[in-house]
Amino acid sequence: MRFEQATPNISYPLVDEFPTSLRRPIICRTSVCLVCYLESVLKSIQGLPETWWEMSGSTVLIPCPCGACSADIAIQDRGTLQRLLRLTKVQDADEKLRIYDTAQHLVSVLDSLDPQPTLEARQVAKRLHQHLTSNGIMKPLLDLGISELHTLEEGVTHDVKSSLVQLLELNGTDEVLRVPIFTQLLQREQSPVECSICTEPVYDLIGEALNKWDTICSDYDGDWKWKVLPFPRKLEQRCSHTVDFCTECLENYIEAQLDQHGRAGCHLLTCPSSDCGRRLEYDEVKLYARQETFSKYDKYLTLEALSNLPSFRWCLAENCSYGQIHDLIESKHISCEECGYEMCFEHQMKWHNDLTCEEFDSMEENGDPRFRETRDWVNANTKQCPSCGVNTQKGPGCFHMTCTLCRHEFCWECLASWSDIMPRSGQYNQSAHRDGCYFRSSNRQPTQVTGEHIPIR
Repeated sequence: MRFEQATPNISYPLVDEFPTSLRRPIICRTSVCLVCYLESVLKSIQGLPETWWEMSGSTVLIPCPCGACSADIAIQDRGTLQRLLRLTKVQDADEKLRIYDTAQHLVSVLDSLDPQPTLEARQVAKRLHQHLTSNGIMKPLLDLGISELHTLEEGVTHDVKSSLVQLLELNGTDEVLRVPIFTQLLQREQSPVECSICTEPVYDLIGEALNKWDTICSDYDGDWKWKVLPFPRKLEQRCSHTVDFCTECLENYIEAQLDQHGRAGCHLLTCPSSDCGRRLEYDEVKLYARQETFSKYDKYLTLEALSNLPSFRWCLAENCSYGQIHDLIESKHISCEECGYEMCFEHQMKWHNDLTCEEFDSMEENGDPRFRETRDWVNANTKQCPSCGVNTQKGPGCFHMTCTLCRHEFCWECLASWSDIMPRSGQYNQSAHRDGCYFRSSNRQPTQVTGEHIPIR
């Protein structure tokens, strides 16, 4: 690099001697000596803990040492910086290189995120990390070496089941920001706590941090402050017990309930603690469910609200939990947008092929023997699901029934809800069966009796 020097008779070496691999900004023509240039390099490296958040790519930019312009000089690689530091003859050159390496690695981590955090999100993240570090809750980012960062990225330290950095929601001034947070750097207890569900060891945040967590995070409100915790602590605001199951198990539980029970699962989402059973609120499900699971949950609740409208019908196909509002201007022959199953809107049954609704009604009124025969069979062999009203037929299994349409669980004999008969405590509640039910007075449970009919007393 060639810098002009106005007074070449001083004892400092000329900038002409500087490695030619470095390029000076073209827009600046101010003369500067090698010593001033190297001082600028050192100041830039020392300032990396503050400036790396807003960097991008593999280049470290050093402000022009003239101090009068806004131009930057690019350090393209580690070797260039190493040669510069050798010229400065600083005692802690290795430490400066470590800071550079760590900053470069952290920049590459942020650059790999999808979507890319905005400049505002990076600036907020910088202030948040400084705040958590000053409160002793997070390790200083630039204090770590590359090997330590790689260990954290691999999830080895403390068995933390998350990536080094996560994009989490924080409430900004005008909008919700997706802010990068290095969750693996949160200070954790040395001894793990066993999750009551998966029995895996979980390393919680240090107790001092948890005790003042709300206060510490008060200036940085948003879902992030709950999502970074290994236990779903927000539930403790409404439950009367300490949460002893990990966040990952709660995520899996919500997903399993909806997969197993369909839209009926929305009403079965309770606190997984064995002694609680409090129903989870909408905001809690939104916070702790995975995005795809919450979308399904939200759709089910929306469909349930719409189901009260006269033009709404649930799909009657087996294993389909969809429903929709239908436009009946042209025909009452409808089909499910989700699976294509064809139904009759009027009679709420599979579409009666080759018959209009009027012809179908006429056949019923005129006593068509085939229709009477079918109707009698349906009345004798099926019962309506207490939740969605679809006709359900019992097979040779036990008397604990699950509707194939809405996944509602009930006793086949008296139609009492299974959630009352077998609550989350796991203790069989015989009195939940309705009066006259065989199982209300029998010492046998519905799961212990099989067949299509109740045994003769």
